[in-house]
Amino acid sequence: MDKINWCTGEKKGVKLTNPNLDLAQAYIIKSEEALKARVDSQYYTDRSIPDEQFDKMIKNAPAFLVKCKSILIKLNEKKINEIRDNFKKSIIQLSKTVKKK
Repeated sequence: MDKINWCTGEKKGVKLTNPNLDLAQAYIIKSEEALKARVDSQYYTDRSIPDEQFDKMIKNAPAFLVKCKSILIKLNEKKINEIRDNFKKSIIQLSKTVKKK
């Protein structure tokens, strides 16, 4: 949660918005398409990350996508609202902490 709290304090960091199913579906499609493109990117020599880190990302990408999709499938409105409420509470707590400093 510390990383999320940090992001909320950044100018273009994480923020809570209204749900948008069209946007969510677009991101799922984009991630699936970006999965096939990762194979092509293996053969480019101009990448700026170390080979070891790149290989790890290539290896773990499919499992990460499957895990994300399985989490999405299990979400319901009650759970989403619970997550949003916890996030709001975290932001409020962070703002109180920042004001004290």
